[in-house]
Amino acid sequence: MSKTLTLIVRKSVGFAALTCLLTLFAIGCSESNNPMAPAPAPEPEPEPIKTPKSLIVRSITVVDYKSTKSNGNTWDWDPFKKENRRPDIYVQLQRSGRFPVYASNTVNNAKTDTDYKFTKPASVHDGKLPYEVKAGQTWKVYVVDDDFGGNETIGSISFSTKSLYTNDNANSVSRTTKGSGGVKVRIIGDWVY
Repeated sequence: MSKTLTLIVRKSVGFAALTCLLTLFAIGCSESNNPMAPAPAPEPEPEPIKTPKSLIVRSITVVDYKSTKSNGNTWDWDPFKKENRRPDIYVQLQRSGRFPVYASNTVNNAKTDTDYKFTKPASVHDGKLPYEVKAGQTWKVYVVDDDFGGNETIGSISFSTKSLYTNDNANSVSRTTKGSGGVKVRIIGDWVY
């Protein structure tokens, strides 16, 4: 072999070896296993589920109720005007077994296909919303027909902070609950942690 050919072969082998070494170095030093690369950011810890201390009830909305009493009679009686046979509704908020802490204003001749949102009391002596409901207590909302001869309970729902909270760390809640007498009531409020 000639010296020139030997020199060309040696340079080619050397170049190929150098190329292989550089390729192996580049592959061996990728981001995932390069000891000189910065460490990846750690995964964030999931936020722990909070436990509410209380619920500030901001409003109570009557979403639905039965248009007649369980015996089929209208809520109110008026021989001349059919619209006056609808109930005059208001709501009461009370802790189970206690006196009401809030009684709303009355909506006369309420319609079953309309939502009625209550935030105002009937008078200065009937409590007020917002009202703070402590955790661990059971509360009731009564939907009442305000009658001249005596009020009639249309239906009621029971709730607690546990029944309204969904372990989502939310700041507020809007939950509709179905209760006795076919009533559906929506509680809107803010969580206190």
